[in-house]
Amino acid sequence: MNLRHTDYNNQFLNHVHQNSTVANQATAYGVRIRDAEAAAGASYWRVIGVHHLSPEENRGDHHVYVEVLDEQGRRVKPANLAVHWTWEGRQPDQVAKPAALEKPDNEPLSNVPIARGAVLDVWLAGDGLPSDVVGGLRANHDDEPGPGDNKWNTRGHHSFYVVFQRTT
Repeated sequence: MNLRHTDYNNQFLNHVHQNSTVANQATAYGVRIRDAEAAAGASYWRVIGVHHLSPEENRGDHHVYVEVLDEQGRRVKPANLAVHWTWEGRQPDQVAKPAALEKPDNEPLSNVPIARGAVLDVWLAGDGLPSDVVGGLRANHDDEPGPGDNKWNTRGHHSFYVVFQRTT
């Protein structure tokens, strides 16, 4: 992966500050956002941006990369908070282990692999705050050639970057 995630964090923070809307750059890939069920004035985890990785950024991966920011736009790792996820057609006996917020500053805070054919939903949970849910995340998209005709975004090898921010 070759993602300049802090640049996207700043871009998404600026966008939400100027427009009060989510910067969903992945709508063409079927990605949608469901708003959290939060009482007026209550804190919750809001998605401020979603980005489909370009071939140069992705380099053959198939993950949802996640970043978590506080109200001021700083990276945070609240105790007990994790990336929760599921997929369409998941059976009760199938486990989707929450992904810890544990990565170093030079990469997104967490990630969840996208299995071939899976369509994922991701959200934050564990600290008692409601969370927006990002759905429609899948790797089964058409090939997108990279520079020099590199095959970094092929069917089954697409990734997304999702940024959550604590807000009221």
